[in-house]
Amino acid sequence: MRSRLVPLLIYVLMIFRTNSIEKTPVEGPKAPDVISRSMSSIKLRWDGAAPKGLTPTNWNLVLDGVSVYSGSKTVFTQLGLPKDTCFEFRLAYWHDGAWSRFGDAKYVSTTNREPL
Repeated sequence: MRSRLVPLLIYVLMIFRTNSIEKTPVEGPKAPDVISRSMSSIKLRWDGAAPKGLTPTNWNLVLDGVSVYSGSKTVFTQLGLPKDTCFEFRLAYWHDGAWSRFGDAKYVSTTNREPL
């Protein structure tokens, strides 16, 4: 019995891996745009960031490699950041049952003083 299960398991894993790779969109989204920034927050927007012809159902925004937002909205504000510090933001999108690759980074820093 065990000798029959091993080839079957290998076959199932190969199919799963092949289907997962084929479904992954090749092109990542554009970097998000900065709407505003202050001493402790950064507000980003990414409508239109997906490749032409694709309509993502969800987005994943990472800040310095840590996911800070996952959902369908295309605007996000990160609060509670230290002043005068640079951060890296990247986006990925969910389309047709798979996550895209992460797009190019957007580097943004908080300010060292509040705007006048």
